[in-house]
Amino acid sequence: MQQENNSASAKVVTALIIGLILGFGAGAFWQERRGANELSLEEVSASDEEETRAANSKEGGSTQAAGAAATVQAKTASAEKTSENNSAVLVVDQAAGGAVSVGQVVSGNSVWVAVREEQNGGLGNILGVARVAAGMHAAVTVELLRPTVVGKRYFVALHRDVGDNAFNYREDTLIEGVSADFTAQ
Repeated sequence: MQQENNSASAKVVTALIIGLILGFGAGAFWQERRGANELSLEEVSASDEEETRAANSKEGGSTQAAGAAATVQAKTASAEKTSENNSAVLVVDQAAGGAVSVGQVVSGNSVWVAVREEQNGGLGNILGVARVAAGMHAAVTVELLRPTVVGKRYFVALHRDVGDNAFNYREDTLIEGVSADFTAQ
């Protein structure tokens, strides 16, 4: 009986060691892949400028004026970035309603894009979230639990994704310094 217990314990210990080795190997593999997929905000901005110039050179007449108006609106857009994964978010003032359109989200990891109310000049209640994978995403739509109100200020902030496909504000923590604000019109 004693020898049987030792054999079972040895199997458990062996399985644990093999699991740890495989876990560390997989972690190193994913860390390396994540680093290769990171985009810098400067690369994104340069790419956007080239696309805007190309689109404006192809357009003529009144469409070129619309392109100029969009460029002016983009300059008044709110955008911030941080060194953490070169994350960034861009949003412009938009019509009040049950969804918010986020112009651009850049992150080196999967993140939750959260629309939050303004409270005492800072981040307040979360009205809605949308999960985006690592990389650059344009026109991300965030459905809201409660619609935005005309004249009020809101924030779009990024939260770390812990990978369970469900948002939990206690676990999917705020990425400090990465938010942009807009006013519902």
